[in-house]
Amino acid sequence: MRGLQLERFLSEQRRLSALALIPFINAGDPSLALSRELLRALAASGVRVVELCLAFPNSPTDGSVMRASHARALASDVTWPSFLSLVREATVQLDLFCVVLVDYAYSVAPRGMDEVIADVEHAGAAAMLVHG
Repeated sequence: MRGLQLERFLSEQRRLSALALIPFINAGDPSLALSRELLRALAASGVRVVELCLAFPNSPTDGSVMRASHARALASDVTWPSFLSLVREATVQLDLFCVVLVDYAYSVAPRGMDEVIADVEHAGAAAMLVHG
């Protein structure tokens, strides 16, 4: 359902020739508490869509800034349940459309695609991108 709502929102933005800022947040960089504050500030400023990433190690496609962000987030011990809780807060409490970014080897393979999809959908995400 959220995916269809996101599609309608983006279609309407295109129809109006409006720009839509879609910020990227690496959950837990540098802490989950700050990630929550960032999401609240973005929602309060009118942002409707965010890309929320569950950090992962060893990304050959990311530059040094993103690898450092992943390292900080991984050091803050963000877990799958705490990440999903953050997604749920963003969607339910802040009415944001969350596009979840996860890494296949780090997040999907250990759980299985069906479980990850079910978890992400249950958390209220509008879409999921799988890296790698």
